[in-house]
Amino acid sequence: MHPRCRCTIIASFGEKMSGSRISEGRKRIPAETTYKEWRNGIEKATNLKHNEMAVVKDNGERNDYTINFKLMNSKSYHDRFEGLTEHKAVNEALYKEAAKILSHRSGTEYEDLTVLDARTGKVLAENKSAAGMRTFQCSLTQAQTDSLEKQGKYFELLHNHPNSSYPSTADVISLFTKKLATGSTVACHNGTLYHITKLKPFDEIKEMVNRVKHEATVKLAGYPEHMIELNAAKEIIRLLERKGAIKFKELG
Repeated sequence: MHPRCRCTIIASFGEKMSGSRISEGRKRIPAETTYKEWRNGIEKATNLKHNEMAVVKDNGERNDYTINFKLMNSKSYHDRFEGLTEHKAVNEALYKEAAKILSHRSGTEYEDLTVLDARTGKVLAENKSAAGMRTFQCSLTQAQTDSLEKQGKYFELLHNHPNSSYPSTADVISLFTKKLATGSTVACHNGTLYHITKLKPFDEIKEMVNRVKHEATVKLAGYPEHMIELNAAKEIIRLLERKGAIKFKELG
């Protein structure tokens, strides 16, 4: 026996037992139920409940940008959102809105952007026009930006990356130039999640990005543009972490 042990001391009346026992949730189970049988029943019920919650719909597209539907509809994917922010309601809202975005954009090169209240998870704005149908880009309209500033609520940014890439330098700039933004989540089509929590303002973000990208361009002269961008983005994240300006998470 030990603290919080699930063990129970009962009398033995031979090999056969009758009656029932109280299980987790105050539900009665047959007295002869083994731990393995009880555990399997719990897992089956949990999986059944989660299958009823599966929200990422298969749109039929099959190419390099098709999402992993089995993973997206699993409990393990849902659990990746736990702890992204300090508000449980916001984490759950991020999960549900990410599922909508991934359902919409699976098999395409386009991105959707959703803005959620940083305290309640309520959707404050969304843009599904893929920045005027430009691939691998998303943004808010000027009217949406003005509306968010007028509301004066802190918010979380959420968008997808069809090519499952690392947060871009543009993502970082967007987070810091939006004064009321508290964090940014990137939901990748391969199931990877990235989250950047802004811990404090950093007004020199554009200057930092320009400097780091220039250094990466010189250092990696002759390399593809996406390699230069990735190198610069990782260095910017590292520098911002060192300055205590962000907390960075990669899940998956």
